[in-house]
Amino acid sequence: MSQSPPLTVHHLHISQSERIVFLCEELSIPYELKTYTRAPIFSPSDLAALTPQKSAPVITTKNPVTGVEFNMSESGAIAEYINTIYGDGKLALKPDHENYADYLFWFHYSNASLGPSLSRVMLTTMLDPAGTNPMGQAIAAGAHKHLSAANAQLEKTGAYLAGKDFTLADVMTMWNLTTGRQWNQVDFSGYPAILAYLERVSKREAYQRAMEKAEPGIDWKVALTGKGPEMFGPYREMLSKMGVDSSKL
Repeated sequence: MSQSPPLTVHHLHISQSERIVFLCEELSIPYELKTYTRAPIFSPSDLAALTPQKSAPVITTKNPVTGVEFNMSESGAIAEYINTIYGDGKLALKPDHENYADYLFWFHYSNASLGPSLSRVMLTTMLDPAGTNPMGQAIAAGAHKHLSAANAQLEKTGAYLAGKDFTLADVMTMWNLTTGRQWNQVDFSGYPAILAYLERVSKREAYQRAMEKAEPGIDWKVALTGKGPEMFGPYREMLSKMGVDSSKL
């Protein structure tokens, strides 16, 4: 849309706001990028002050009807908003597309199932590094279930989550499988279709530009491997102060 209002993306390093930078690069739309450093784990005060959620991502823009400036949080809502208002729906499949149901499912799967399942694994492993607790074992099995579902879908499509078309579902999911593993240390060696998918998406010029802008200080390519990236340093230090041996996580 040629008359779209100015857009500012507020990105917190090593966070899911990376998705929004990727989206803007994929759509080739003009935007201002403001980056923030964690303090040392959570959002710094100037970012936290923008929304009641006190977290990233956040965008600042103007209502295209009233002209009133506002801030928006929640990565899924932001992705839909930007794709609709600034991208003319380019990365969403329409209801008359044969893969519309797949698109809708995998778009929501990222935040509703996959992401939470990986986070629960890290939390339970902190409490039970040996993995002997039945609840922890059940949570690990749940994460395997969700990763296996994604792996099976990617084996079937041989391309992207909703089929041959790259969509918002991929924008939403990529962070969980890459940079997000600085928080959730899950090995992906047993999911070959996921690893092939990471390699495929990482070759997109928009993804490479986004990573260079959003995370210039990290080697993002290590997140494409089975083992994945090292744990986020300040997070490791916090665990150590809590008496948790992060080398066992």
